[in-house]
Amino acid sequence: MKEEFRSLLILQEADRAIQGAHVRQNQIPQEILSLQEDLGTHERILEEEKEEFRETEKRRRRLEMDLATLTETLKKHQTQLHTVKTNKEYTALLHEIEEEKKKISDIEEDILILIDETDERMKRIGEKEKMVEEKRQGTDENQRNLEKEKSSLEKHLQKREDERKQILARMDGSLLTQYKRILKGRQGIAIVAIQGAVCEECFTALPPQVAVEIRMGEKLHVCENCGRILVWKGD
Repeated sequence: MKEEFRSLLILQEADRAIQGAHVRQNQIPQEILSLQEDLGTHERILEEEKEEFRETEKRRRRLEMDLATLTETLKKHQTQLHTVKTNKEYTALLHEIEEEKKKISDIEEDILILIDETDERMKRIGEKEKMVEEKRQGTDENQRNLEKEKSSLEKHLQKREDERKQILARMDGSLLTQYKRILKGRQGIAIVAIQGAVCEECFTALPPQVAVEIRMGEKLHVCENCGRILVWKGD
């Protein structure tokens, strides 16, 4: 019986390793997706910055066209000052010229503001492009590492599954049935190896005689508190 208990411990170790590997397998796709989503967020922010830059450039070009048109109009009106016949016409034209000069001044100021804004956006775009490229390289590397881990897990799982089949082939059916029943209700721990008179899972004290019998390994004992199978550690 003692040898079967040892096999049971090995089986539990294999089962827990298999369970852990499956959990990790399920985590990897989500981690890869999170990496891609994070990269996508940074790429969208960069693209938004570029779009704002393009819009700023469009506004500046429109203002420059308005400025050119107003400048031409101003030149024409300034030339016309020498050809008007009456003081009323002269005064009206002079007023129009002053208005045009003010508009030109306002547009020139707006253009300067947009030039500063464009320069600042170009700087930010350059910084974000560098950051996104670093993020992309980091994402690619992390994804490759996760893919390698996934492949390694598959090999590890296959090895553990083969090991589990070998253990099951040499185990007593009734003991295995009890193990599976306890395992299902005890969070993946059905068997506890002890080295003294205490259940090392729930820390319940065991009668001395029970501890001796567990050490001898001649019959099955379960913890009266947590219901797990108790076997002796070592020996």
